[in-house]
Amino acid sequence: MRESGERRFLVSQKVLNRDEVVRDFVSGRLTRKDAASVLDLSERQLSRQVKRWRKNGILGLEHKLLGKSPWNQTSAELKETVLKLLQGKYAGFNLKHFHEQLVEQEKIQGVSYSTIKRLAREIGISKAKKRRPKIRKNRARFTQEGFMLQMDGSKHVWWNGKECCLIAGIDDATSEVPYGEFFETETLEGYMRVLRRIIELKGIPRVVYVDRASWLGGLSKEEKSQFQRICEELGIRVIFAGSPEAKGRIERTWGTLQDRLVSEFRLHKVQSIEAANEYLNSQFLPKTWLKKFTKTAQNPTLLYRPRPKKQDLDQIFCLKLERKIRKDHTLLFGNEVYAITAPLRYPIARKHAEVRIYLDGGLQAYYGGQDLEIKALRSSSWERRAKPKTAKGLSPWLRLLETEYSLNTAS
Repeated sequence: MRESGERRFLVSQKVLNRDEVVRDFVSGRLTRKDAASVLDLSERQLSRQVKRWRKNGILGLEHKLLGKSPWNQTSAELKETVLKLLQGKYAGFNLKHFHEQLVEQEKIQGVSYSTIKRLAREIGISKAKKRRPKIRKNRARFTQEGFMLQMDGSKHVWWNGKECCLIAGIDDATSEVPYGEFFETETLEGYMRVLRRIIELKGIPRVVYVDRASWLGGLSKEEKSQFQRICEELGIRVIFAGSPEAKGRIERTWGTLQDRLVSEFRLHKVQSIEAANEYLNSQFLPKTWLKKFTKTAQNPTLLYRPRPKKQDLDQIFCLKLERKIRKDHTLLFGNEVYAITAPLRYPIARKHAEVRIYLDGGLQAYYGGQDLEIKALRSSSWERRAKPKTAKGLSPWLRLLETEYSLNTAS
């Protein structure tokens, strides 16, 4: 559109994040290898992206096929026909044999063998072959602080026979631990709180390296987890480790912390989570860990991006779920009925609202970016229902969500 003689375009958040990385690379703040790693591209692909960016600006980073259908896309009708034949008339045929019959007997030429394999995997008839494991090699540290943050949780008996989980992050370049916190158990809520605090203290890292825990989204290849959604909104790339050895830096950190903290907790009579968190972040990390166990980065340039405002972090570090608006303009969530009290210009019944659950237990609903100002109509028994054995230490709303969506399921 035109306004004041200028042309304005809408671009996605992904493109904005990519533009920032390309600018850092062009200005010399990021090496070619590190910039390609952040964008999950090869170095050759990065060079093509930079060339397009120099020629067309930020619009050059949009995918050229955006809004276009693939030229070789299989139609929905043809897919349905193939799946009916595969599950019915040719049930039990191996996929190669079925493809031959499809061409020779059914005279269907527009479906390739690879497409048939993909469709068969989608309905569970076939599974992808396991590839040979890659040869593991020692990986050198990244050269700049703020590029990669390794996060993990360590369950251990920290004091007086009490087992709890320490969740923390370690900078890959320096081994600095900006922040850590003890929780009753390892949960999504814990990772959200720790990552947010690290961002408040240091800034936004470029990459977060985590294991394949279910609450982080490492077990699902189709649907993004809440943790992945948070990182995407912050412009952070999430990398899932394939094994404990792959994140050896933080695994070795746990060994040191378990050896030293247990002794120091006993010496200083630390016997609660609150006291442990206070001692860890005010005494041990800044006075012991920072001086004895950290290294100097090869390149002194910090790659942490600026810290967002508190209000922006509140809207990012929350759970976002969809709920359908009922005919009487109410929402059903957690066995509770909420009325929409915001003044509306037009009916939005049967539309989908976004319900946000904040870390402090607050609840709000939005539609099209507008606050719907919801109000509970009746009390319910959700708080009694939402107390599973595995949900110790969770806030009430996250306890409820753990029950409904298995957010606390172990990997």
